[in-house]
Amino acid sequence: DPKFGWHLDDQRPTLAVTVTPAAVRVGMHDYGSGLDPASFTATHNGTAVTGQFKAVGGGGWEMPLAKPLAGKLTVGVKDKQGNLTRVEKSF
Repeated sequence: DPKFGWHLDDQRPTLAVTVTPAAVRVGMHDYGSGLDPASFTATHNGTAVTGQFKAVGGGGWEMPLAKPLAGKLTVGVKDKQGNLTRVEKSF
């Protein structure tokens, strides 16, 4: 909304991704407008894996792994203002 000028949320969400041989753990938070939960996305080598993540509380999500990941993992989330944070990890 242009009438609010600099008073709008222009800070991207915080996003942390940790990968272990057993799981991918994601933590996310936004201090401004709040997270848009529907915007959470995760892909592994270009294939959507978002549905494999389960909420573990406190802004955390976890995807169990049957075997260690190989290739590229991309995780992203937006806040309600539309600011995007994306993390890419290669293995």
